[in-house]
Amino acid sequence: SLYNARRKLTPGQIKKLTTQIADLLVEEGEDSAIDSTGFLLKTGGVWILVKYKRSELIRTSKRFYKFHIMVSTKTKVVLGVNWSKSPNHDYPEGRKIIKQVGKKILNKITRNYGDKAYNGKKLSEDLGKFGVQHVVEPKSNAVDHGTDTQRDRSLRLYQNSPALWKHAFRHGRKSAVEQVFGEIKIEKNEIGRAHV
Repeated sequence: SLYNARRKLTPGQIKKLTTQIADLLVEEGEDSAIDSTGFLLKTGGVWILVKYKRSELIRTSKRFYKFHIMVSTKTKVVLGVNWSKSPNHDYPEGRKIIKQVGKKILNKITRNYGDKAYNGKKLSEDLGKFGVQHVVEPKSNAVDHGTDTQRDRSLRLYQNSPALWKHAFRHGRKSAVEQVFGEIKIEKNEIGRAHV
């Protein structure tokens, strides 16, 4: 519905409406997941790019944008949406979505799942203020400081047994956001074919 209404709504209205709908649908004790996907914008004259500017077709080109969403892993409801230029890192965009989703929804969330691009202390702290545990697979160069903090205990478990870590934290729930991206892309392609 939001995709169909996009010509009549400003980007700010789309973001606000998405979160307002989510607030009505999200229940207490749900988990969430956050991720991004790339898409091409302003392609005007793709053949010119192919012939003369092939370097601009790489995914890190400013012609490409990233679409960031946060979803409920249970219901697949989109909690927040944002977009950025492809070269921008996912981590700051994740913090923007957390701010956009806001206190009312985050207070209903137990855990938030993300990939390594969303790994960072400030994002974890942002979520922690609302009692949300940020579950991200540790980076290969992560350092165990030998403390009894949640972070170091989680890292030790991951370093000793990644499979047990994934099972204990139910990290497979992160795939919910990829399923939503798949649905959005299918819907977009079907609408595009209907106009042809």
